[in-house]
Amino acid sequence: MMIDTIGTFLLSRFTTQYSMKKGGVIINITANLHYSGTLLQTHSGTAKAGVDALTKHMAVELGPRNIRVVGICPGGIEGTEGMDRLSFSDGSFKM
Repeated sequence: MMIDTIGTFLLSRFTTQYSMKKGGVIINITANLHYSGTLLQTHSGTAKAGVDALTKHMAVELGPRNIRVVGICPGGIEGTEGMDRLSFSDGSFKM
């Protein structure tokens, strides 16, 4: 929660306050863990759901200031610790 949701909020707040006087774009990176339950990912799914909600609210609030807020969800990235923890050696996922 601190890194994903609160970190995204604080960075966006300070960026819009000090660097985006004439508009700009904020890109938030999220994950799809909260759309369906994922084993052992309650903490991460909850944090990413917060990032998604934050992205939607900020888009509405900052749009009139010519600041676009978008979210991207790149999916799993092969060879990372997260994928190693969530997948079996044959490439199937632990559910």
